[in-house]
Amino acid sequence: MLFYILLFLCTAFIILITNLLKQDRQKRIIYILWFIGVFLISGLRFELGGSDYYIYREGFEAIPKLWKLNQLGDSIENIKLVNNFEIGYLLFNSFVKTLGFNFYGFTVIESAIWYLCMYHGLKRYINDWAIVLPVFLYKLFFYNTFISLRQSITIAIFFVSWRLIQDKKIIKYYLLCILALLFHNGAIILFVVYPVMQFKLTKKRLLILNVIAWSMFLIDKLGFSIFVMINAILERIPSESTIIFKAKQWMSMNMPISIFHIAEYMLLMLLVIICFDKIIEKDSNSEFVLKIFTCLLPIFAIFSGNVVSTRFKDYFTITYGIILMYLCQIDEGRKKYIVQLCTVAICAYGYFRYIINFDAGGLMPYVTFVSKGIGIFN
Repeated sequence: MLFYILLFLCTAFIILITNLLKQDRQKRIIYILWFIGVFLISGLRFELGGSDYYIYREGFEAIPKLWKLNQLGDSIENIKLVNNFEIGYLLFNSFVKTLGFNFYGFTVIESAIWYLCMYHGLKRYINDWAIVLPVFLYKLFFYNTFISLRQSITIAIFFVSWRLIQDKKIIKYYLLCILALLFHNGAIILFVVYPVMQFKLTKKRLLILNVIAWSMFLIDKLGFSIFVMINAILERIPSESTIIFKAKQWMSMNMPISIFHIAEYMLLMLLVIICFDKIIEKDSNSEFVLKIFTCLLPIFAIFSGNVVSTRFKDYFTITYGIILMYLCQIDEGRKKYIVQLCTVAICAYGYFRYIINFDAGGLMPYVTFVSKGIGIFN
């Protein structure tokens, strides 16, 4: 636990020190060093990430090198069915293995992909990473860089695709969506993001959307679930498709999202509505970011009682940090420090709660494969 405490304290200290720095270049150096640090922490981890870690390791060991796929008489489809992994992810495993890397080298490569895509894809929208970093540690760090190796790739691809949506490069965007879908079926949600993002977001429209969504939330809590209707529709669709089969599985799984997470979103949405005009004036990219943030509204308000919410929300939750960045920049005085203090406190609670509760301490203690004398090549 000490290691994780030091990591979070280091991140909180970055907020403090960047408040004192005036030059953007100095801040940029600090942020790059932080990214290098978490890249190494994620990439060099050893047997941390619960049962998923071992499943992914077994899958990597089972997949042959590219030129041996046909020699073994196993088609990609058969391997996919055995391992329950998508074809793109399996080919990626095989490609990395063909280059001579072992599973530990694979985790290093995947970690590099995640952080490079995150930094490069989001730097247009984040001009000061300080308040975003603790939000990342709380919301995305463990699940997407320690546990989920397939969906994390699709989220990284989505980060890179933000500017394609904003620049209306529809063909390139959907090509990336198809690529992401080959790695994880959850990327299906990305196909509806582009058309949704073409609507202009105003304060009035945001209020109307919230009234509708939270009204449906209350109706659901009264026992009139929307999933009854969705399940009825899915039951009439043949299950031959892997995506349809997975959709039926997701709809049947009861994994309600924590009321604490719903309350977080409601609070941040309230602040967005109150400060909407100031946020829009502050940054030319702010409307775009707010629309990404609003994509979470149906997930939390309508689908909060289903596993769908946990599958899809990670594509959009990085916007929490960006919106908090806007709130800090709107008022450079006392309110800025209140926002920073409250953010660090809430993120610390969620961060340490996750470490303690996940898989009965499956993230502790932090161990690197380097300390075990293991390399990254076969």
